[in-house]
Amino acid sequence: NEAKYLAIKELHKEKEYSIHWMCKRLGLKRSAYYKCLNRPIPENEQEDMKLSETVMDYYQKYGGILGYRRMCIFINRDHNKHYNAKRIHRIMKIMDIHSSIRRKRTCCTVTNKTDQTAENILHREFEASKPNEKWTTDVTEFKVPHSTPSFQNKLKEQRMVQSMSRVACCLDNGPTEGLWGIIKTEMDKMYEIHNKEDLIEAIRKYIEFYNDYRYQSRFDSKTPMEVRKEAIDKEKPKHYPIAFNPKIAKYKETLKNKAQSA
Repeated sequence: NEAKYLAIKELHKEKEYSIHWMCKRLGLKRSAYYKCLNRPIPENEQEDMKLSETVMDYYQKYGGILGYRRMCIFINRDHNKHYNAKRIHRIMKIMDIHSSIRRKRTCCTVTNKTDQTAENILHREFEASKPNEKWTTDVTEFKVPHSTPSFQNKLKEQRMVQSMSRVACCLDNGPTEGLWGIIKTEMDKMYEIHNKEDLIEAIRKYIEFYNDYRYQSRFDSKTPMEVRKEAIDKEKPKHYPIAFNPKIAKYKETLKNKAQSA
């Protein structure tokens, strides 16, 4: 009933609501309310109350995109703390706040054999041993007519080898497809978008946020740019394994079996 007691206290202080009336409506005894009100608050509980304010600040600042694990990472890094994720989870549960969940969607791309102009040489091997060894790209939502030749020319100028996945096979380009999904889920929560100019500015701001401020647990709570700088500055960059994906593992096993039978 602690949350109810705190609500009664705040409403009585700010709105001058009757304590007797609120206790009656909430099924509480006034004696229990006053007993709770006058008891000494333990140090841990006081810290939880301050932490709950910080959690709400981050929830509102980032438009509700932070789940309890990333909420824990952001607060620990920004405030030099060592809170346990379970503690953050408990507080968020009490406050009834949670992150926006990305909805599953089915692929709606129609396969067209004429679309593919390069062989798929990457075969879902996304892990790289050094910076700039592998880049993944994608086009989402917008199409520019007759843009493929100019794009290929730019690749040749930079001495980059192109690898294209099959149409309607999003796992062939998992990292970038995943990034699009994250952007579309989080960006709308963080920025107001009413027109083309708002959209361009939101994309610019979100990419900056993603690169420099979006801490990720798989990178030991570092940002993508911190990991990139770390990799560039070291002769042997630290390895951050990609999370196991059963569909990709099955795909690789199929390729292996085909190669052995050939």
